[in-house]
Amino acid sequence: SAPAEARKPLGIRFNQLKQQIESALAEAEAVPAARAVKAAIDITLPGTVRAPGIEHPLLKTMNQIVAVFHHLGYSTALGPQVESDFYNFEALNFPPNHPARDTQDTLLLAGQQAKPSRDRLLMRTHTSPVQIRSMIAQVPPIRIVVPGNVYRNEAEDATHLARFQQVEGLCVDTNITFSDLKGTLDHAMKELFGSSVKTRFFPASSPSPNPAPTCRSVASSVPAPAAAAASTPAGSNSSAAAWSIPPSSPALRRPAANSIPLMTPTIPQKSPASHLAWEWSASP
Repeated sequence: SAPAEARKPLGIRFNQLKQQIESALAEAEAVPAARAVKAAIDITLPGTVRAPGIEHPLLKTMNQIVAVFHHLGYSTALGPQVESDFYNFEALNFPPNHPARDTQDTLLLAGQQAKPSRDRLLMRTHTSPVQIRSMIAQVPPIRIVVPGNVYRNEAEDATHLARFQQVEGLCVDTNITFSDLKGTLDHAMKELFGSSVKTRFFPASSPSPNPAPTCRSVASSVPAPAAAAASTPAGSNSSAAAWSIPPSSPALRRPAANSIPLMTPTIPQKSPASHLAWEWSASP
């Protein structure tokens, strides 16, 4: 009924209105679908973690050792790998010229000659300095496990590296006895190697200033070292027990270690690569 001259602009307006309605209907139909997809995704869940690869047998063994002691109530303590002579030797009862220092073959940092002996920096030869730092920082009871890299001035070959791994433990409390230490290590070896494993403690010759036996685990009649330990007074009302495990030795006894040459580049002990039974003396 519109006049002829008004029909063209009116038709254009109707087409625009039609397009707007269709667009609004399409958007209305898409909203429920988008809401459904959004509701199906829980953004509070952790994302998918892609593992970077397979753990090295030494790292895996070290983590397993630490996990065993976590279950016993120990906490992990870490420290610097560049240490002072005081923390690495003197505080651990290694005074200057002590014969035990002859076995350490320390890597010293350059430019330290002007400093006093106790302040000179070096690459730590064991993780024991973390024990000293922990005892200074907190009061007993203390139960810590200390994994990490240590360094010795070794001539590198098929069985030696200047850098290797060590796991140490420290327990400081009242009435800590050698029986507590033996029970702890026996439990740890059973957790690592199975309940049928037996442990044996025997005296070991060591220049260390602290008395320390050697512990061995025996599985399938093949002896393999388990840990080295020491039990010493820690004060008037406290006593302490400490132990040390190089992860390379337990790693060789694990099922994954089916090829000894794959492990020998990181074994610090001076023993033939074909020999599975190593012994080591205790860290102080």
